[in-house]
Amino acid sequence: MAVPHQGGTFCSPHNPSISFVDGTYVLLFIVNEGSLETQRILMYVSDGLEDDWRPAEGAEADGTILRKSTDPGIWDHEAMLGNSNPSLIKHHGTYMIYFKGIIPVPEACRKHPKHSRTWTYGVALSDTLEGPYTKHPERVTKTYDPIEDACVFSYDDRIWMFTRDMREVRGGGGLLWVSDDGMEFDFDDAVLGFHHLDHYIGKEETAKMTLYRLSEDGHLERPQILFRDEKPAFLYMASGLGYPAPYGSASHVFRIRRQE
Repeated sequence: MAVPHQGGTFCSPHNPSISFVDGTYVLLFIVNEGSLETQRILMYVSDGLEDDWRPAEGAEADGTILRKSTDPGIWDHEAMLGNSNPSLIKHHGTYMIYFKGIIPVPEACRKHPKHSRTWTYGVALSDTLEGPYTKHPERVTKTYDPIEDACVFSYDDRIWMFTRDMREVRGGGGLLWVSDDGMEFDFDDAVLGFHHLDHYIGKEETAKMTLYRLSEDGHLERPQILFRDEKPAFLYMASGLGYPAPYGSASHVFRIRRQE
């Protein structure tokens, strides 16, 4: 087992993401201390998938690489559920971990009285793969429309990002963002990144499936990219729809056709 549940201050390791960077396998995941409010991000590394995983050298002893900031000058110091859902890239020699925080929305920026908090993203930087990482003080997504499940990747000398679009402001389940340096993503320029599952397989097919969570149209989440020949080739996502027992909810893979 790569990362066992350890109880106490190391509960529920989940939402893993594995990258192969500089000849090293890097496993990022989140844990908590028995409640969601204490979520934090850990980094383990390994020389091979068959080897033992160890905490990154620049992390805390248990592998914690990012946790909620105590500095009021950092955007996530008011994060309600700590740090979560990391995505790692290397771009122009800098290592970048993108991470989610849930923060209060200023009253003047609320589109609805109930929209008192939002899901948003920041980035932490390092000159070395195993850290330590320093957080950029400002959010990289300068919007109060909620997003999550970011999958960030470097391609064509720019930084791209898939996210879940929690209010479906572009008419679908996900957004595709692009940035020249990865330090700021313009919400106005983000485009529809992916639809719900019924868009791809039809409502007749999704009607045959069992709803385990989320929505009957097959809301897709947790996008992850597989590269081939240094180009994005496949997009993997999960949904709350699946087939009856003994199966369950399912993940799906989509071929990416690039416009050259």
